[in-house]
Amino acid sequence: MSVSVYIKGIVNYDEGLFKDMLELKVLCDKTGSEYPKKVLDFFNEYASSDWKNCGANGLKECIGSVSIKEAISGKGVEYGGSYIDLTKLPKEVTKIFVYMS
Repeated sequence: MSVSVYIKGIVNYDEGLFKDMLELKVLCDKTGSEYPKKVLDFFNEYASSDWKNCGANGLKECIGSVSIKEAISGKGVEYGGSYIDLTKLPKEVTKIFVYMS
């Protein structure tokens, strides 16, 4: 029996860059405008599903969490431990979620 450990960054959805990008997405949806490149790039990076078809309220669930693999080093949690370099976390990450299965 093996154990898998997952570490993800959680984004604060109610302020900062996410809030700004969400407002732009909703405005584009209402006006029938194309998404600016910055909005496309942002949500393509963080989305875990087809974010263009999510409503404003459902977008948080579509995005979920952010990969922080660039900030993790070491042998791995399963093999003696890992380090999370907080300076390498995306600035939108406000929490780290760790779970085992």
